[in-house]
Amino acid sequence: MKVCISGRHHSGSVTVPPSKSLSHRALLAAALANGESTIKNLGDSQDIQASMACLSALGARIHTENGSCLVKGRLAYTGLPLDCQDSGSTLRFLLPLAATLNTPVAFLCSGQLLRRPQSVYEKLFEAQNIRFEKRENGYLVDGQLKPGNFRVQGDVSSQFISGLLYALPLLDGDSRLEVQLPFESASYVQLTLEVLKQFGIEIYREQHNVFRIAGGQCYKAAKCTIEGDWSQAAFFGVLGALGEPVSLLGLNKDSQQGDRILFDYLRKSGAKAVWQDEALRVSKGALQHAEFDLSDCPDLGPALAALIAGSGQGGALMNAERLRYKESDRLAALAQDLTILGFFVKLQEDALFLTSHTPRTHVMSVRGFGDHRIVMAMAVLATVLKHPVIIEEAQAVAKSYPDFFEKLSRFGVEVSYDE
Repeated sequence: MKVCISGRHHSGSVTVPPSKSLSHRALLAAALANGESTIKNLGDSQDIQASMACLSALGARIHTENGSCLVKGRLAYTGLPLDCQDSGSTLRFLLPLAATLNTPVAFLCSGQLLRRPQSVYEKLFEAQNIRFEKRENGYLVDGQLKPGNFRVQGDVSSQFISGLLYALPLLDGDSRLEVQLPFESASYVQLTLEVLKQFGIEIYREQHNVFRIAGGQCYKAAKCTIEGDWSQAAFFGVLGALGEPVSLLGLNKDSQQGDRILFDYLRKSGAKAVWQDEALRVSKGALQHAEFDLSDCPDLGPALAALIAGSGQGGALMNAERLRYKESDRLAALAQDLTILGFFVKLQEDALFLTSHTPRTHVMSVRGFGDHRIVMAMAVLATVLKHPVIIEEAQAVAKSYPDFFEKLSRFGVEVSYDE
C-alpha cells in the first residue's frame, strides 16, 4: 500500500496506544499464571495478536470482555506451530519457554524476523544440548532447559534476557544469569522485572547485570492496566515539536519505560515539552542541533531522525548499531529515504549524521522497508516539507500502530491511499 502525505497539521490531542512492550510481558505472565488474570487497555497491534495466538497454542485461554482481556493461564501445549509472524518479542520471549516443555516446538516466522539475530539462544541451547534448528520458515526447539549459570551478551537485544527471566523460575533448580557488559536497553529488563513481580515471581538482582533466580516458582494471576507507549508517542511528539502544539494523552510521567527519555530529548532539541494535568503538551521552540544517544532507547531512532531532519539544525543518532537489526536495517533505511528527500546524510556503522537540506521541487517517493517505525517517521517528516511525499509499504504500521494514519489525518494532514 502507498500513502501520500501532504499539508501541515493543526493543533490537537491524541491518546497514544498501550505499551507494546508491557502488553507482551503481561500476556506472557498471565498465560503462565494459575487462575484468571485481567489485563485492561491491552494493545491490538499485529505483534500483540501474534503473542496471543502463540500463547493460545501453548494452552492459555484468552478472550476479551467489556474492553478487558481475560487470560486463564496454563501450559498444555497443543502441538501446533507457534506463528510469531514478524514479532521479535514474541519469538524471543517464547523460545526459552518452549525449551522447558521437553517436546519439539516449531515456530513460524514471516517478514524480516528470520533475518534478525538469535545468536544468544544459539550459543545457550548448544551448551545445554538443546536442538535449535533454523528452518526455511521458522525455528524448531527440542530439548529441556536446565537450571544453572548463564552468561549472555548484553549488546544484542534485551529480549533474550527477558525471555530467560520468564523461563528460569519454572525450572526445578536455582539459576544465575549474568549479562555481559555493555548492558544495553537495561530499562526493558526492568520492565520485565516489574511485571514478573506483579505476577508473583521474585528475581534477586545481585548487581546491575547479575540476577539470581530461584527455581520452582509459580506465576500467580493478577490484574493490571497497560500504560501508554512512549515509543509510539514519539511520532506525535515530534509532530508537535515541528509544528503546531500536540497534547499526548495516556502516558505515565513516572513510567519505567526507557523510551520515556523522549521527554528529555524533545527538550534537548529545543522543543517545549510540559505536563498539563494528565497530558504531555509538545510545541515548537527554538529548535537546535542535537545528538541523541540510543543505547537504551533504540526504538526512538526513526522518530528522532525525523525531528533532526525537520528542525533544519542538524544532529546525529549515536550508539545506534542495533537499529541495523530491527524490522529493517533502520540506519540504512533512514539514510536512503532522507537522501531522497534532499537531506545530506553521513552514515557510520553505529551512527547517522544529518547536516544540510536541499529542498525538493516535486513530489517525492520513499520506501517504508516493511518497517512500521520508518513509515511513521517519514509520514511525520512529510508534514513539514513543501511538496507531498509518497510512502511505499505503508501498511507496515499495522505491526504496532494500526490506526496511525487515521489519527494523523485528525490533525488536518492530508492522507490519501493507493492500494
